[in-house]
Amino acid sequence: MLNLMLIIVTGIYGGAGGYTIGYAKMNNQSINSKMIEYGLSEINGLLLNGGSGYAFINRIIIGGSGYGGSVRETGDSLSVKYGVGGGYFEIGYIPLSIKSLFPVIIMGIGGYSEELVIGNVQRRSDWNGVWQYFQNETRITRGGFSLSPSIGFIFYPQKFPLGFMFVVTYNTILSKTWKFDSGTELSDNPDVPIGVFSFKITILTGGVKYGK
Repeated sequence: MLNLMLIIVTGIYGGAGGYTIGYAKMNNQSINSKMIEYGLSEINGLLLNGGSGYAFINRIIIGGSGYGGSVRETGDSLSVKYGVGGGYFEIGYIPLSIKSLFPVIIMGIGGYSEELVIGNVQRRSDWNGVWQYFQNETRITRGGFSLSPSIGFIFYPQKFPLGFMFVVTYNTILSKTWKFDSGTELSDNPDVPIGVFSFKITILTGGVKYGK
C-alpha cells in the first residue's frame, strides 16, 4: 500500500535565496573549429557563478536568477576568452511533494548572451616591452531575449536553516548575430546553436514552512 505519509499534497510557503554555482555545456562548434585551427584546445564547458531568490506560495514559485562565467585558452600567439551570462524573471510550479523533496518546473524570461574576446599574446614582460608589444583584443557578443525552461527539485527540510535547489536548464540564445562593442554587426555570421544546457545548484537560506 502506498504510504500516504511519504507522498503528500502540502505546499511550501515563505522565501529563500542564495548562492548559485553551475556548469554550462559548450556546444558552439563554430568557435571550437577555429580554436583547433589556431592550435588551441577546445572549450567543452565552463563554470557558472551567480545568485537566485524565490518566494514560495503553496505550489507556485516566483523569483529570479542571474549567473555567468568565462574560460580562457591561450596558445603561442593567440588568447581566446569565451563567456556566457544571463538574468531571468522566473515562475514555476511544484507538482507534488515527497517529504522534504519538491520537484519543480520553472520557466525563465529574460536575457542571455555569449562573449568572445580574441587577442594577441603579449611576448615581452619588461618595461619597454609593454609599451612596444601591448596586447590587442577584439570583443564580439551575441544575445538578447531568452526563454529558459528548467526542471529539477528543491530539497528543504522543515525547521532546517538551509535548502538546496538542483535544476537542469536550457538557455536559449535567439539572436544569431555577433556584434562589436560599437554595435556594428559582423558581415558574415557562422552557424550557431539556439541555446545551451546548464546544470545549477543553489544553496538556499531563508524562512519557509509547509502547509496546505
